[in-house]
Amino acid sequence: LAFDGDLGLNGDVFYMEQDHLVLAQNDPCNCFGFTYLTNVGTGRTWGAELEALMHFNDWLNGNISGGWLDPRYSGIQNGVAFTDRLIPYTRNYTFNAGLDAHYPLSSTIALIGSIHYRSESGGQLDTATSYQTLNKLDLTGGVELEDSTRLMGYIDNLTDDRIAQFKFGNGAIATSLGRVYGVELSRNF
Repeated sequence: LAFDGDLGLNGDVFYMEQDHLVLAQNDPCNCFGFTYLTNVGTGRTWGAELEALMHFNDWLNGNISGGWLDPRYSGIQNGVAFTDRLIPYTRNYTFNAGLDAHYPLSSTIALIGSIHYRSESGGQLDTATSYQTLNKLDLTGGVELEDSTRLMGYIDNLTDDRIAQFKFGNGAIATSLGRVYGVELSRNF
């Protein structure tokens, strides 16, 4: 759906069934420190997404989106009931918003920049641990020359929000990347 090219709306609702889902398990005696995957049967997922894209003027664009997901096991495997448990490594809610600017100062130079925010909440890290909420803010800013040369500064994850993203069978946890910043010089040919 679009209104004279200045606003676009996209949305969907979906249902998905999956067979042969796997789940990470520790070794049976917990003495070797390895993890293996076991088949836990079937799953079903309901979801919905909504997105809006906006063209505010000649130099500023924006976007906003939200999603909902309800992923659950729906079967029994090897005598273990997984019915209605959340499927791990999925998020129940996501939200994204951003602005992108390309402001001409003259015919040969433009200021460029962006601000993007992402939030993820709900869901399971594993069958026993809930995910923490992730809030991530990314910023870029710089100049672009007529010949497509760009000098940009950037900060990814400004708030340095670090949360567990994956849990290994031996108890080790992989976290999201913390704050990263730098300067980038590029040229398109």
